[in-house]
Amino acid sequence: MSACAMASMREVSERNPQCGNRAIMVPPCWSSPARSNIGNIFPMDLRRQILNLGLDADRDAEQADRVLLFRLLLASGMELRARMDRLLADSGLTTQQAMVLQVLQGQAEPPTLKQLASSLAMSHQNLKQIVSVLERKGFVEIALDAQDGRLRRLHLTKMHRQFWKHRNTDDHAEVERWTAALSNAEVRGLVRGLDKLHQALMASRDAR
Repeated sequence: MSACAMASMREVSERNPQCGNRAIMVPPCWSSPARSNIGNIFPMDLRRQILNLGLDADRDAEQADRVLLFRLLLASGMELRARMDRLLADSGLTTQQAMVLQVLQGQAEPPTLKQLASSLAMSHQNLKQIVSVLERKGFVEIALDAQDGRLRRLHLTKMHRQFWKHRNTDDHAEVERWTAALSNAEVRGLVRGLDKLHQALMASRDAR
């Protein structure tokens, strides 16, 4: 058995001004989106054993199911992010940078850095670093506001639009392959449930 599979669960603590301190239990191998060519490290029974660590279904089955759901979402998200990072590698973009571009594209008007950081629940400093990289790569332009010269707004470039126009078909087909284990009905059910969860999480974050 590999050292990765034998390693015990570790606690990852993350600080976030909106969410406070929280502890997340994940296997060490799932914490790095840069990993590649690892293959099927976890036999199926060991994978579920790791996911179920510390859960007492006999004492509170409903709570255990919710914690397991959280862990599955986290582990699946890490795996999908790693796959997307590899898919985007030839373009020089990362999954996180692509997400920033997507959220920026969805804004009603070109936002300020502060406004976009709020939408992403990201620190101003972290977003500034990402935007600087995207500006150097030609995806984003920063311009003074026409009515208020004190404000600087983020604009997507023509290069951004052309880049995704050429990539979307192949990228979407790859995502379809990654999720092929699910039937169309299961996908629709998951989309409804996860959209409801995401909406509630965003509402509770904004209420703080």
